Amino acid sequence: MSLANVLKEAWTFFRTEFWGLLGVAYPLLVAQSAVQLWLGNEMAGFDASNPEQLQITTEHYLGVMGLLLIAMLMYASVTLFIMARSNERKVQPLQVWFAALPYVPALLAATVFSGVFVLLSALPMMLTQFLPLIFVPIWIGVRLFYVNFMIIDGATPLKAINYSFKFSAPVQWPTLAVMSLLFPIAVFSADIIQSLGELPAVAMILLNALSGFIALFVTIALYRIYMVTPKPKEA
Repeated sequence: MSLANVLKEAWTFFRTEFWGLLGVAYPLLVAQSAVQLWLGNEMAGFDASNPEQLQITTEHYLGVMGLLLIAMLMYASVTLFIMARSNERKVQPLQVWFAALPYVPALLAATVFSGVFVLLSALPMMLTQFLPLIFVPIWIGVRLFYVNFMIIDGATPLKAINYSFKFSAPVQWPTLAVMSLLFPIAVFSADIIQSLGELPAVAMILLNALSGFIALFVTIALYRIYMVTPKPKEA
């Protein structure tokens, strides 16, 4: 399937399932945005040249962990919703959230493992300060993007990482092209929020969550690539 068809079908799904997807994803995105804003306010004014100035408390650790858990629940919920509606099954937000809960530990483990691989691939650039090497961790990230989908399909974290690397080989360029849409979405959202000037915390939370919701179009498009591409034999 061509990239144009993938984007067209993703847009059709996003448009026709807008309200259902909003009900599943937006409350979680609001919670995620609220925790991010709190952590950002806690870190505001921190001077990197004086690390002792930063007082990291148990609440900060819990905030970071809560942020990760909400993100994993959101990704699992969105994936399950896309699967259900692609098969014309009606689902409710609470039903999706409870169904997504068992996947959270595996998604969290896979995120940690994937993050380690990406970080290791970035070491040559950080050690040599040779900026073109930034494309190495970007390439690794592209190849590992399908890990979450494979975990929802029943793979363990390590197997999902292995399968994602094999699976993404023939579709790495379409994957990169779709993922690159995140950049204009982020820039456009940031410009809109900045143009609105000083906003109350609640408004910032809701707008940031809306930006994250729009970015789910990319997840839908990548899931479409995942569905139409042959899977690794081991999967």
